Amino acid sequence: MNTSENDLDAAGKGRVYIDFFKLKESPFSITPDPEFLFLSQTHHSAIEKVLYSIDNRMGFIQLSGEVGTGKTTICRSIIDTLNPKAEIVYIINPSLSGKALVSSILDDLGIQYASDGSKKDLIDQLNTYLLGRKSRKPVVIIIDDAQTMPLAALEDLRLLSNLETDKEKMLQVVIVGQPELDDLLSQPAMRQLRQRIFVNCRLDHLIPYEVESYIDIRLFIAGSNGQIQFTRAAKRAVARSSKGIPRMINKICDYALTAGYVTDESIIKKKHVKIAMHEMGDPDFRKSILGGGRFNLTRFGTASVLAATALGLIVVAATLLLTVGGNLFPLPKSDFSGREASRMNAQNPADDPALISSLTSPADQALSQMDTIVEIQNNHSSTALNLEQNLKAVAWIPTYNPFVIQLGIFKTFEQVVRAVATYSNKGLEVHWNLVDLGKKGKWFRVFTGHFESKAAAQKIKKDRGLSNALIRFNPWSVLVGQYANVKNLTSIRSLLRNNEYDSLIVKQADGISWLLTGAFATRQGAQQLAQELRKLSLSVHVVPR
Repeated sequence: MNTSENDLDAAGKGRVYIDFFKLKESPFSITPDPEFLFLSQTHHSAIEKVLYSIDNRMGFIQLSGEVGTGKTTICRSIIDTLNPKAEIVYIINPSLSGKALVSSILDDLGIQYASDGSKKDLIDQLNTYLLGRKSRKPVVIIIDDAQTMPLAALEDLRLLSNLETDKEKMLQVVIVGQPELDDLLSQPAMRQLRQRIFVNCRLDHLIPYEVESYIDIRLFIAGSNGQIQFTRAAKRAVARSSKGIPRMINKICDYALTAGYVTDESIIKKKHVKIAMHEMGDPDFRKSILGGGRFNLTRFGTASVLAATALGLIVVAATLLLTVGGNLFPLPKSDFSGREASRMNAQNPADDPALISSLTSPADQALSQMDTIVEIQNNHSSTALNLEQNLKAVAWIPTYNPFVIQLGIFKTFEQVVRAVATYSNKGLEVHWNLVDLGKKGKWFRVFTGHFESKAAAQKIKKDRGLSNALIRFNPWSVLVGQYANVKNLTSIRSLLRNNEYDSLIVKQADGISWLLTGAFATRQGAQQLAQELRKLSLSVHVVPR
């Protein structure tokens, strides 16, 4: 048994369990870190609303939430997303006078001003700067912990809303605070400022399913490949005791990991959560853990049902709106066009996708056979096995690797970039494609793998600790080209990436490399992508993976 003086107290300091569990860092630090950002339904919605409002120059935006719901982490994630596409002022100590607040904004924007000038002089100087800017980048002011602002300073914010042109607000102001901010803004004296708030977002507690995903994702990011796990009962205990508040989840899990270290156990059980609650000084921890103290949150009860029905959409990796660690796409933006791609292919007939594809493209009869075979739901494993065997009998398919591990689904390409960077840093080869979810709109699916069998995908899923990822049967892809020399792929891949399309190189037995993009459950989905790619003057074909 691992023992040391004050082991459990060390959970909040040195994290004695990091080496024991072979982690690279603490997975449950309470310090806001965008790399560990988890996007619940309400967090995702809040970020989308804030970014949309800024992009459309709507002016004042309010973001509120209880203590520990992740407001500061959301702020830092928004800042990371906006940089370098915006000029940003982030104020974390807003308990300033109105003049001091404006001075702080001028300082951060690099605007020179007379220190003895009046508040009006400073605002006039800010207005002059905004009117004289040639850049179309938005100027964004983010004020965190705004509930601590004096009433006079809050009222002075209203003056900033007057900085506008005939067409748009020149300043985008995001006011972030606890529910007490609502109380301040509801006062009669704040009526004019309240009326200027165009968008109001609220962060809610995590629902039980989200708590479970939250724990798994943070462990993965911290370096766990499955060597440490929380049992389902332990996760549920954390969900009940934390009331779905991220900061409380972190504290409980941190202490629970330390309890696991003390007892030499890598499987964190309900008993470890009980120890954690006791060590945190919760006098009612037994009631909280054993089910007698269920908290009354309508969303917590009803949304768990919604989460089950939306399982395909709210995948655990959809939490990975993370800071990009390094350059994910080192290829620079270029003026390379589809027409230039066609010219390049014409100059290298041996590598011309159209010429080579004309020799190996599947016949209509074979594609018809594929359509018949692929009438399958992704979760019918026995049928999938038969389908797999049948497709191997189709002679013209050089390779057949239809299974993927779905890591998440994201609404924006910026989220995809962060997710891909995070999983790539963990040693996974990650890809994505756009999928049409009907009334839910178009989303980016992020996945890994090019697996011949479901068993192969399951092994990787288990070995890498991807417990909540989904194994999907996606047998269709789009062939962008076939090349004898992979060096000739650089420009084509650059063109695809610059248009937010992914690509995968698959080397065939004859030495020819296929350049594929996308992984789809239906041929129709792949055909949709093919139509979009043809608009880039690319010669493409729908093929099995």
